[in-house]
Order: sequence, then C-alpha cells, then structure tokens
Amino acid sequence: MFQISCFVKNRGVSAFVAFAVMTTLLLMVFGLVSIISPQIKMIGEIGKSVVAFHAADSGIERLAEAIFVGYDYYDYPANGECVEVGIGEEEMKYICDYTNCIPLITFNDWGNCGLPSKCNIDADCICPKDKCIGYNFYEYSTYGSCDAICNWEHCCTGCIPSITANSSLCGYNPEKMESCDPEMKGMDYCSCPASGCIGSLELGAVIDIYPSGWKTPYSYLLPNMANCETYVRSSKSIESIGTYEGASRAIETSF
Repeated sequence: MFQISCFVKNRGVSAFVAFAVMTTLLLMVFGLVSIISPQIKMIGEIGKSVVAFHAADSGIERLAEAIFVGYDYYDYPANGECVEVGIGEEEMKYICDYTNCIPLITFNDWGNCGLPSKCNIDADCICPKDKCIGYNFYEYSTYGSCDAICNWEHCCTGCIPSITANSSLCGYNPEKMESCDPEMKGMDYCSCPASGCIGSLELGAVIDIYPSGWKTPYSYLLPNMANCETYVRSSKSIESIGTYEGASRAIETSF
C-alpha cells in the first residue's frame, strides 16, 4: 500500500516538472520569435533601403552628368585674326580680332559629350545664363525646345546664343589689347576658346527661374521598379530621392 502511494506521488511530481519544462520551452520559443521576427522584418527593410539607395545614386549621377559634362558640343576654329586698328591720332596697332571665333554647335553630341539632355516640355530646357567666352559675349534665350529627336525620346535643342564678338562686356579694349604680328600665322596668340561641351543645365540659371528649387526631368522608373526623382535645391546643391516598396533614401550633393 505504501509503495503504490509513493508511485502515485512520484508521477504527480514528474507531471509537474514536465509541465514546467514545456512551459519554459514555449516561453523561450515565443521570446525568440518576438526577437527574431522584427530582425527578419528589419533585414527585409534593409534590402529595400539598399535598392532605394542605388536608385537615388543613379539619379544623382545622371543629373551631375548633365550639369558638369554637358551635352552640346561647341566646335571652335583654332585662331582669330590679327588686324590693324586705329588706337589714337594717326596711331595704328595690330591686335587680335575674335569675330571668327564663333562655334559650330552640335546639340546632344554623344560622341564628344555625355548622354543626351532630357525633357518633357520646353520649360525643362533651361538655357545657360548669358556669359563671356573669351572676349565674345554669348546671349541666350531663357528656354530652348523639347523635341523627340534622341532615339525617339525628348531632348533639348534651340539654346543657340547670339554672339557679340570683341565685346567690351568681356574686357575687349583695342587700346589695351596686346599686339600681334599678322605674319606669324598659327601662333598661340589670337587663340579661340578650346572646343568642348557646354552643359545646358546650369544651376544658376535654374534658380533664377525657380528660386525655391526645381524638380528636374531627370526622374526615372528603373527596371527593378525602383523610382528616383531629382531636384535642384539651390545654385550649389542637388538632391536625388530613391524609393522602392515603401523604403526611401536620399542623396544630396553640395558644390
């Protein structure tokens, strides 16, 4: 009789211990799940954030290329001319004349410059600001034209400057110009500007029109369905925002 009672008592203790162990294990499992689940979710969000970051990076690179590389090629002749001019009473002098330093402009020249410009409407084609290039003054219109001529996509044309040669606005003064020798053809003096690309997207020109900033046409839906939008924030800063499945990353660059 004593042995049966002891056996029943031991079974009760064993059941209690087993129940306690199972309860502890379940609590540990639920605890691990509560810890791991947010981590798994976080890892997934990190993956989306990385994709969004790469989208933003693609946008900032494309916008920077439009600003710093340019896409319109200005092809200049090598030299101006050495001409004789009067600089005082019966006084003559041979000085440089830059009238023929007028470039041949090729819009969206992929061979010499970067990728073509991008636009949706004419207002996206903001021309450069008026400027001196050498001794000649370049006067631009505010906007060019947005035409579907770049592989069936729209790009900018029409930012053709009106050029005033030998302009006093650019420091040209016959009385102060250095002398030249008309017999010395092909020398370094009277040199035209070097041929090169002109970036039609100038931050200063953009901010003159949009003082509070401008969303540029350099915005894309990428093949992986990530999206990027680019902005000119000021005359010295640009920003690109990439998004992917709710995750968003931004890259801002200042100059």
